[in-house]
Amino acid sequence: MRWALTRQRINSAEVQQILQRHQDSIHAQSTLWLSKAQVRDYYRIQCRGGVTIDAEGFKGRSIFCISEYSSNERRRLLSIQSPPVNRDDKWLLLTTAGSSSTSLTWTPATLEEYFYASLFACGEGMSNETLLVDAKVALPSSPSRTISLFNAQETSNPFLIDEALQHTHLITGKPFSHTISSALSTLWSQFGYISLKWIPHDEICNLQGIAVSPGEEPHRVYDLEPVDLVHFTQTDDEYQKNILHSIPRWALLQSLKSPIILFGTRCLTWRQMNLDMDIKGNRCTTTTLNPQLRGFPTSQHDIWIHCDHNLLYSGAPQRRHIVHRKLFYNSSQLLV
Repeated sequence: MRWALTRQRINSAEVQQILQRHQDSIHAQSTLWLSKAQVRDYYRIQCRGGVTIDAEGFKGRSIFCISEYSSNERRRLLSIQSPPVNRDDKWLLLTTAGSSSTSLTWTPATLEEYFYASLFACGEGMSNETLLVDAKVALPSSPSRTISLFNAQETSNPFLIDEALQHTHLITGKPFSHTISSALSTLWSQFGYISLKWIPHDEICNLQGIAVSPGEEPHRVYDLEPVDLVHFTQTDDEYQKNILHSIPRWALLQSLKSPIILFGTRCLTWRQMNLDMDIKGNRCTTTTLNPQLRGFPTSQHDIWIHCDHNLLYSGAPQRRHIVHRKLFYNSSQLLV
């Protein structure tokens, strides 16, 4: 268990136990924690959930956020020493000047000083330009008695806080591809999930002791499989002759009107292949629409071939993507 801002280990065994129980209850992977003020004012995002801890577990406080002081106490402190009007520092600390206990000054606060003070701030009334007060200057009459802490996954952008987080398979723990993860992130945010663990719909039936909660529906996700295609005129003459002699007559006739793709042993249109985009080119405009084909022999047949390691061709292929529809459940939709 570590603090999100400083990455320092949380030392209190009692606090660790409370956070561990909360982490388990929300099925979170992250071990980074932060306060509401830190979520809102440092990371500029939202939070939900959280766990409340007695502030007595944190001994020896030496710095306070000015928001912990009453309005009268704040006015008195600011009247004694006003913060500078022109300031370059994000956080300022009101402290004693040198060895004097009566002369006060505002000095730049460190990230660690801000972190510790903002743990106890209620999250209201703070800003990006936070003012902190040294305990040697004044103690608040009613300091915070509780602390609300949030796991990184209880924020609206956990990946901003914990770069190690990934959407993973519930059973294997393996991360999903970038395309699927991006789609899952959208769903995660849209439905207010906390868990980043998912399982494909078609794997549920094979699992023992896991069932879908009543009323829950799987989420639709689209995965993109890259595929490279070349026009058959980019191959040698012998290969072109073989294609024209082996391709079914219906496909040969179709290629005079619109592109036909040879994918393995099948002849498909771009829609039948479920591509994300049409493959541009026809009997008259193949070389016009695809400058990479200029210089190749023209053909009335608009036939495209799926590239593999054994295919010899000239020029560059056109990249398309096969769109696969997949269904996923978030682990919070399941009964274990």
